[in-house]
Amino acid sequence: MCSLPYRKIHSLHFAMGKRSISKSKPKVRDGRKTTLSTKVTAGDAAKSNSTKSGVKTESPNKLEPPKPEMACSLQQMIMVSIEPHRHSGIFLARSRDDAIMLLTRTLAPGNDDCSEQRFIADMAGKRYEYRSWSPFQSKLAAAILSGVSNIHIGHASKILLLGSGLGSTIMHVADIVGESGTVYAVDHGDWSEGLLAVAQKYSNIVPIIDDVTMPYKYRKIISDCVDMIFIDTPQLDQVRTLMLNSRHYLKVGGKFAIVLQSDVIDGSTPAGETFANKIKRLKQEQFQPLEQIALDPFAPGYILVVGLYSLGPIRPSNKENQKEKGDQFQSHATE
Repeated sequence: MCSLPYRKIHSLHFAMGKRSISKSKPKVRDGRKTTLSTKVTAGDAAKSNSTKSGVKTESPNKLEPPKPEMACSLQQMIMVSIEPHRHSGIFLARSRDDAIMLLTRTLAPGNDDCSEQRFIADMAGKRYEYRSWSPFQSKLAAAILSGVSNIHIGHASKILLLGSGLGSTIMHVADIVGESGTVYAVDHGDWSEGLLAVAQKYSNIVPIIDDVTMPYKYRKIISDCVDMIFIDTPQLDQVRTLMLNSRHYLKVGGKFAIVLQSDVIDGSTPAGETFANKIKRLKQEQFQPLEQIALDPFAPGYILVVGLYSLGPIRPSNKENQKEKGDQFQSHATE
C-alpha cells in the first residue's frame, strides 16, 4: 500500500445495524461528553449557546431523525476522515479503530448491491455518499492496495470491462469515470440479469450480454474506441480474448490490465514459470507489459499485468472510410 501524508479532508459518520438514533447515548472522549452532529432548530441553537464553555452538547431526544434510507442502518457513529488517494477518483478512509479502507464516491446513493459499508458526508451544502471497496471482492482493488503505480482509469475515461459479472469492480469503475465517462461491461450466462440490474442504477454503464471471445458481435454497441481494457476471465484463454477485443476496440496507445491466474495444479510447474509464459504471449501479440504485481494475500495465485497496446484497432476510422470510398469512385470514373 502506498504511504501518503495524513491530511484530514473532512469528517463524516459511518452507520450500520438497526438501532435508532434517538436511543444513542453521548460518547465520552478525552473526559468530555459529545453527541451526534445533526441539524438543530433555532431554539435549540439558542439554548446550546447558553451552556458553559467547552464542547456543546445536545439532548438525544431533540435530534432530528435522518433520511429514511439511512435510519434503518444506524447502530453506532464512528468519526472517520477521508482523504484522496493518489489514483484519481479513489479515496482513503481513516479512523482510530478500523483499518484503512478504499472508497469511491458513488453515483447511485442508497444502493447496497454488494453489502458494502457506506459513508455519508456533507460538504459545501451537498451530501455525498462513499462506498468501501473491498480488495477481497475486487482484484482491481487488491492491486491498488498492493501498490500498483497506475491503473490508467480516470475521469471521463471509456473503459471496456470483460468478464465483469456481478462483482463490485464494475460499480466502482463507474464511480471513478463519473457521469461523463462510459463503462462497457461484457458478460453473459448466469450474470446477465445481475448486470442488467446494475446498469439500471448507473447511467454510464452500458451492459453487453454476449460472449467476450467474440467481440465482433457487439461492434454496433461500442461505437468508438476505448481508452482502456480490463479483463478478468480466469476460465478462458485470457491473452487471446484480450488480443481480439483490443484489435476491435482499443485505441492506438491504449492501456490494458489483465488478471492472470496460475495454472499450477499438481505442482510440477512453478507459478513463476506459468506467469512468464503468459507474459511472453502478451509480448507476441503486440502488448507491452509495464508493471506486474502479485495480488497476495487478497487473491492468492493471481497477478495483475498493466501495460500498453502498441497495435491500433483493425477497423478503419470514418475519415479512412470516406477516403476509401472516394478512391473507389475515382477509379470507377476513370474506367
